[in-house]
Amino acid sequence: MTIEEIIKNINDFSDSERATIYAEKLNNKWLLSSEAIVLELTEDEAELSIEEISKKYTPGKEYFLEIFLIKELMDGCDEIDKKIIEIIIYYAENDA
Repeated sequence: MTIEEIIKNINDFSDSERATIYAEKLNNKWLLSSEAIVLELTEDEAELSIEEISKKYTPGKEYFLEIFLIKELMDGCDEIDKKIIEIIIYYAENDA
């Protein structure tokens, strides 16, 4: 899946605080087309550092954002379009 596909289908994923997107950066940036996965950690795994999780479970991908946070950011959005996804990517790169 890509970042775009995951975000367009965000409501299909758990609201758990441990459900997190890890994505591949292209030219040191996340793009709509960046390959991504949703990883839902166990309580024990959630105690690992982001770097340890990435190395162990998502090689080549980096922490992007938690699912619940994206849902909060999109609260009130009627439609998920590319502009909304680009704003979320901007947030992940600059504010998270």
